[in-house]
Amino acid sequence: MPVKETHFIEFGFHIAENLAYKKRTWQFSTRSHYSSDKAVDGKMTIRMGSGSQCAISGGNVSEAMWMVDLGDVYAIRAIFIYFRIEESKIDSMPSQTIVHCIVQARFIIYYNSRLSTPLRSPDYSKFAYIDLCEVEVYGCKRFGFYGEFCEKPCPRNCKHCHPSTGECLGGCSTGYYGHHCLLYNRENFALLRLTDSKYAFNGYTGSEKAVDGKRKSLSYSGGECFISANSRTFASWNVDLSYPRGIERIVIYYRTDNFMRDKNNQYPSRFPGFSIVVSNTTNPRDGVVCFRDTTLNRSTIPAVFDIDRHVTGRYVIYYNERNPELGYPKDYSHFVYAELCEVEVYGIYCFFFDENKQKQRNNLPISCSTIL
Repeated sequence: MPVKETHFIEFGFHIAENLAYKKRTWQFSTRSHYSSDKAVDGKMTIRMGSGSQCAISGGNVSEAMWMVDLGDVYAIRAIFIYFRIEESKIDSMPSQTIVHCIVQARFIIYYNSRLSTPLRSPDYSKFAYIDLCEVEVYGCKRFGFYGEFCEKPCPRNCKHCHPSTGECLGGCSTGYYGHHCLLYNRENFALLRLTDSKYAFNGYTGSEKAVDGKRKSLSYSGGECFISANSRTFASWNVDLSYPRGIERIVIYYRTDNFMRDKNNQYPSRFPGFSIVVSNTTNPRDGVVCFRDTTLNRSTIPAVFDIDRHVTGRYVIYYNERNPELGYPKDYSHFVYAELCEVEVYGIYCFFFDENKQKQRNNLPISCSTIL
C-alpha cells in the first residue's frame, strides 16, 4: 500500500514535526546504495529493495545497528518505524510499528541481534538485518515545553516533564516536590532577621521592612517596604542570617505601588543594574556575586525576581549604583534606589548543634561543604 511522502504527521489533534527528518545517521554494515540516511529522508513510497528508499544492512552478520542523531536533546513522545515489506516472512510481523517512549534523548538507536543460540523462534532469520525504510521521531522540539502544540512551559522547577501532561518526570529542582514541582519545603532564613542599610528614606521605611514577612502591598503607603533615600548614587541593604547557611534560592519583591508597568511607571527604571552578593561579612567585596544584572530594562525586569544559586554564607547583600562617571542605558533611572518590599532567602542549615550546644560540621549537606 503506498505511503504518502511527508515529514509531518497528525498526532492526535495537532501536527507534530518529525525530529529525525534528514538528521545525521550511521549504521553498522551497509548494503550498496542503501545507506543509513535513507531511513530519514522522508521517502517511503516504495518500501522494497528496488525502490532505493530504505536503509539496508549488508553481509551475514550476527549484530545489526542503526542510529540517528537528533542534534539536541528533545522530549520524545513516540517513534514510528516503517520496515521493508518484501523481506517480511512472518505473518504476525507488522510492516510498521509505533513505539511509545516518553523520554528525553538525543540519539535513537535501532539494534537487532542473533548472538543467542538457540534462536528464540524458529521463524527468526539466521543473521541480523537492518531493513528500515523510515524512522520518524515525534516530540517537543522546544525542550522544556509540553502540550498539544508544545506551547506550554514545563513547571518552572521541573527538570523534565511529560510532553503531553506536563507531569514532572526528570526530578524537581532542589527543595521542590510534587507532580508538578509546585510544593516547596525550605525555610526562609531571612524572616525577621537583623538587617542594615544605607540611607533609608525615613523611619517608616526602615531596612527591617524587607524581612517582616509582609508583601501584600508592594507600595510605600502599605508600610511593608524598605525604601532608600532620594538623589543617591549608590544604595545597599543586607540581612544577617546569624550563621552561614546553605543558600539555594533568593526571592526579591520590588516596589511597584501597584501601578501598571508601562512607560509612565518610574519604578521599573530604578531596579535594573542591581547585584546580589552572599558573604560572611557585610563587605560585598568579600563575598560571591550570586547575580548581577547587565541585560534587563524597564520593560523586561519583573516585580518579583527569583534567583536560583547554590552558595554558602551569612550575609545576603543587595547593592545598586549610578556612578556619575559611567554611562547607563536610557531606561535606567538617573539616581539609584533600593525599594525592597520583601527579600526571602531559602536553603538548608550548614551548622548543627549537639546536646551541649556545641557546633558540629559532620555529615553536612553537599552545598555546605565549602564555607566562605
